[in-house]
Amino acid sequence: MVDPLSIAAIGWGLTATGWFVSPYITRLLDKAYAHIKPGKASKKIRLLVTQTVPRLKLILEAAEGSEHKDLFEELLTDLRSAFYATEDILDEVEYVRRLKIGSKRKFDSCVEDSSSSQGIGTSSSLTIPGPLSKLLKENVTKIEELIEKVHKTIESANLQSNNGSDKRIATTTAKNVQGPTLSVPTGKVTGRDEDLKKITDMLRQAEDDTCLSVIGIIGIPGSGKTTLAQCVCTSERNDDYFDLVMWIHVSEYFTVQTIYGEMFEQAWQKFGEKDKKYPQYSSLDMLRAELEKVLNGKRFFLVLDDIWFNKLQQLLSPLKVGKEGRKILVTSRHDSLSCLGPDVRTTTYQIPDLDDEAFLKLFMHYALGNKLVHKADEGKLQSIGEEIAKKLKKSPLLARVVGGILFQKRMVKVTDWRSVKDQNLLDKHMGALWWNYNHLGEQVRRCFAYCSIFPRRHPLRRDELINLWVAEGFINTTTGGQEAEDVGQDYFDELLSTSFLLPGWKDHMHGHEYFVIHDLLHDLAVKVAGSDCFKIENEWTGNISIDVRHLYIQRCNASMLTEHIIKLKNLRSLIIYEIDYDISKQVLEEMFRKLSKLRVLILTATSCPSQFIFPESIGSLKYLRYLGIQRFADNITMPSTFAKLYLLQVLDLGDACSVHSSFGENIIKLFDLRHVISTVVCFPSIGRLTSLRTMPKLSLYPEEGLDGYELHQLKHLNKLQGKLTIGCLEYTKSKEEALEAKLADKEHLTELKMLWYDEYICTPDIEEAQAEVEADVLEGLCPPENIKSLTISGYRGSRYPSWMVSTQKSTMHLHNLVLDSCDHQPDSSPGLFFIPVSSLELHGCWWDTLPYNMEDLESLYLHGSNIPSNMQHLTSLKKLIIKCEELYSYEVTLPTLPSCLEYIEISGGIYIADNKIWEKIKDVPNKVIDGLPIDGIEDFPWTEDSSDEGSEATG
Repeated sequence: MVDPLSIAAIGWGLTATGWFVSPYITRLLDKAYAHIKPGKASKKIRLLVTQTVPRLKLILEAAEGSEHKDLFEELLTDLRSAFYATEDILDEVEYVRRLKIGSKRKFDSCVEDSSSSQGIGTSSSLTIPGPLSKLLKENVTKIEELIEKVHKTIESANLQSNNGSDKRIATTTAKNVQGPTLSVPTGKVTGRDEDLKKITDMLRQAEDDTCLSVIGIIGIPGSGKTTLAQCVCTSERNDDYFDLVMWIHVSEYFTVQTIYGEMFEQAWQKFGEKDKKYPQYSSLDMLRAELEKVLNGKRFFLVLDDIWFNKLQQLLSPLKVGKEGRKILVTSRHDSLSCLGPDVRTTTYQIPDLDDEAFLKLFMHYALGNKLVHKADEGKLQSIGEEIAKKLKKSPLLARVVGGILFQKRMVKVTDWRSVKDQNLLDKHMGALWWNYNHLGEQVRRCFAYCSIFPRRHPLRRDELINLWVAEGFINTTTGGQEAEDVGQDYFDELLSTSFLLPGWKDHMHGHEYFVIHDLLHDLAVKVAGSDCFKIENEWTGNISIDVRHLYIQRCNASMLTEHIIKLKNLRSLIIYEIDYDISKQVLEEMFRKLSKLRVLILTATSCPSQFIFPESIGSLKYLRYLGIQRFADNITMPSTFAKLYLLQVLDLGDACSVHSSFGENIIKLFDLRHVISTVVCFPSIGRLTSLRTMPKLSLYPEEGLDGYELHQLKHLNKLQGKLTIGCLEYTKSKEEALEAKLADKEHLTELKMLWYDEYICTPDIEEAQAEVEADVLEGLCPPENIKSLTISGYRGSRYPSWMVSTQKSTMHLHNLVLDSCDHQPDSSPGLFFIPVSSLELHGCWWDTLPYNMEDLESLYLHGSNIPSNMQHLTSLKKLIIKCEELYSYEVTLPTLPSCLEYIEISGGIYIADNKIWEKIKDVPNKVIDGLPIDGIEDFPWTEDSSDEGSEATG
């Protein structure tokens, strides 16, 4: 199979134009002229937009290998530096503007002027200090001179680029730097059933247990090696042939200790002591010995994804202790199994091409999905699809990428499909990916290139990535008045729909969804980012270019910071995944002073001490927009200089329990702060930050004398979106206080939690007067109509509010309502309407009956609650789950269940009252009792001493 995906075939011109042709440059220069020549945009700049850039884009791609390449490359390097310098100057101008506004700003006026600018702010009326104005003029003059030089060079080069037919493309092989993959397929799997069966048969073959058995799946990038291995892994996990199934991704830069540690962790989860975290060992010899102990006598199946065989032998020694039948499956781009030695039995499986029919089916799936197609067009699309599929060289990745761009179209048009078919670039080495990249919006391309800062297969979170794009100024918000994050969502969705981003996995515990970039597309991102982005992974020695703007470091200590990092004075992003926890305050103070151009700073410590004090020099980071501090300390102290970060947009303090700040009223100067991410509200008077879109749990502490944590802090925070938690509501004394929060105005909220008392202890009995107060408070906390999920915990009020139960049907429609330890029984009179919900969860709520008018309810979850006697009116109910705490067992009797029920689960310390319960559940298609699926009455868990009249059974 010919490798259709050689990254280097694009040539250096792609790197240059991928950044240079962005409309961002035009806006940047327009803003510069707004300050130095208001209303008189330079003709040379206009010429840049209308003539120079379009011609230069094609000429650079044609110049590969020409005698003029070095000259073009030098010119573009100078231009890029000049553009960056202009941006720095304009950020300084913006900082001065914020400083002047902030010095006069009071909270009474902050509500009116809370619409803060994004990216580089402009104000032509601002008088720029003399030295700054002079510097800006000199820099723009330099840009004009460079553009003039570009024009002259183009004319003297006399390069033709009408259709790009005379491009000369280099064809070297991209370097592989792999990263973690998942053990389950993330996309459509087609045509691999026979391959799966063949490999499964190999895994069952009996062999001499003195030899290790290694099966290698070999294929080019994008051919489906990992997907096939994922299918094998999933199949074996559903079988019981192997005692243990392990999946590990091995990058080119792996360390033996890291891989042993991953093996040990997965083995410990299966065979280690329950409820005990697996031990970690700093000694490689000790780790190897413990790994041998846990694998001894076990028939295990180990998958090593994307291994380089010249390093595989280092990993094999502790694996020889396993039981006969143990197997190792590896995937690789290269067939070098023979280097493993005589004591390893090897089998090579060259992954075959999908046959034409299967590949066409895969492509059509990605291109059409379930879209409706006009009958007259079906045959045409099938025919065109066949021609497109032939050009994709049977690469499953390219089927997904090219199919994705067609699927993104709102309407299925034959003309769009023909346009794809006629693309000459589809025949080239990198054609389909490069073609698809060019179809991205120009701003989206820059956002995609920025992703190259992260290691391969690095888990990416949607909100975090978008906030980084906004902080770097990559988001264009000039159209439609959209917020920068909303535009970023559109960019993210565009990358996702075209497979430049792929779904990864979900962390259900924290509610996070992760995404990854395929290796080949990561190579493309590295190429288009050029020298702007740099990564340091694992063991590294070498030099870093002084022109690097965005830097990611896997692990960093004090010597690396002082000897290398603080010399990079042009840095705009510094992300350190693991920074030694004992980095001194003095080292950080020097770093903050010298890296003054940082827009993004994210530091994740290797451990979490009790206390961390920020150095005063944090205030030197005038352009900083994103500050992330993870695992630095339980308690963080911020100096008064923190309030000088006027451009700060994101503050992420991870799991810090408390933050001590000395900036007091000056918090109002952080009027562009949009996202505060921490366990709880970490500083007082957060209500002054009227640009906030994300904030943590707000707990009310008035009786402790802590000002600035009252409910009215929410009054003006109407840009809040996503999730909001309010705790300790027992301190709210009246409906008027609750109304001050103006929750109904927070129309962008989707999830709201309202908690009374400590959620980790039993709520106390309350007086009748207090129950009336709580009822008034909940009445005043009416959420916005478009809220999707609502949790009320510890509520002991005397009634439910009118917005939840009334004589008129509510316009609010919740997807999920959770009531936890709310004793009050809602009035179930037929004349009352209960708030419409799709899913209702009752935790520790003792309701005799359910409210009427719940015809939309699809899921009912009862945890530690009794079973209401009326369920027949739940005409949409599909799922019923009943769980009891083991310590509080009780008898279960079921009412008549609605016929629409599809799933019932009963578990916990429950005693089934009598065998009549079977009559109630026998017609439910899916039944689970204490984790065991029940198909018939013979499977039902009767007790041994059951009588003719009835029987009791523990679940």
